[in-house]
Amino acid sequence: MNCKPGDLALTHGAPIDNDILAEVLELREVHGVYGQLWLIRSLGSPFHITPTTRHMLVVWPDKMLRPIRDPGDDAVDEMLLLVGAPEAATA
Repeated sequence: MNCKPGDLALTHGAPIDNDILAEVLELREVHGVYGQLWLIRSLGSPFHITPTTRHMLVVWPDKMLRPIRDPGDDAVDEMLLLVGAPEAATA
C-alpha cells in the first residue's frame, strides 16, 4: 500500500488531468480492478469527476496516490549519490 491514514498525497491518473493535493482519511474497501480504495479530501480545488460534478471528498485508488512524507533526518538524496555533492564555494 502507498498510503496510510493521515498522509498528504498527490492524486494522479484518470479521471482527472491535474494532480490534486489531498488528505488520506480512511481505507474504504478493496476492489478487484483498483485494489485498495481510500476516502480522501481535497486540500485545494474540488475534484471535477465529470463536467457537472465537483466534490471535496472522493474515494481514490491507493495505486493512484503518491504520499508526501518527511523522509527523516537520516534521508539521503539519491541524486547526490549519483553525481556527487557540490563543492563548497570559496570566497
